[in-house]
Amino acid sequence: MKKIILTLAFLSISLTNFAQEKFTKETWQQISDEYKADSKAFFINRLSDDFRFTPPSGGDYVFKPTIITWAKGDILKTEMMDTKIFTSGDLAVISGIFKDEKAGKNPELSKVTFTFQNRGGKWLFVASQYAPQPVEKFTEATFKQILDEYKADSKAFFINRLSDDFRYMNPQGGFGNKTQIVEQNAQKILATEILEPVIFNSGNLASVSGIHQTVREGKDGSPTTGKVNATYTFQNRNGKWHFVASQQTVVLSDINK
Repeated sequence: MKKIILTLAFLSISLTNFAQEKFTKETWQQISDEYKADSKAFFINRLSDDFRFTPPSGGDYVFKPTIITWAKGDILKTEMMDTKIFTSGDLAVISGIFKDEKAGKNPELSKVTFTFQNRGGKWLFVASQYAPQPVEKFTEATFKQILDEYKADSKAFFINRLSDDFRYMNPQGGFGNKTQIVEQNAQKILATEILEPVIFNSGNLASVSGIHQTVREGKDGSPTTGKVNATYTFQNRNGKWHFVASQQTVVLSDINK
């Protein structure tokens, strides 16, 4: 009887140890780290033999052998946002917005659903579905928020909102870049607005055209008002509207006064 009890106890411990490891955010982080470290090895070792991928454009499924050929070892960073994990027994589904940064390319955001199955104690990647993350529309409210940033702290605005490849053409026809703009002294902006604004928006590009009127505090403390005809170009990169180009010309009505 004692031998039977000991045997049952041993079986109980063994079954407990054999229980499926729960798929958690830590599990996902480990898998993401594997992908970043060596994407080719990841595809070979983590994808199941019956893995299939549904591309964002739809169409035919893509299978493991093709996925392996895509590996270039250029993964800089991966991140899952708005993460939801659903588990049931040996199945786990992770859903969210996946950020994928690769060398030489702009970061990509996609809505994803990844399915994993625990086979032999290892979570294998069995299915993947991507959908492009729609770009938030650029509206007058978006531009007002950007102008408010500029008014609050012009220096921080230039550092954080201008793209690294930003180009500015001043009313005299000269070009400037982000470095030159950032090196300028901070301005004390009292008021700034676009008169008669027209916004053109297509996908991740937007341009704003109008008369930009800005009231600045002069060296003597008195307000100084300036107006320019302006066309500003913005591009949505990684979910943020970056200021990529600016063209300003003098207002003809001011010259003719």
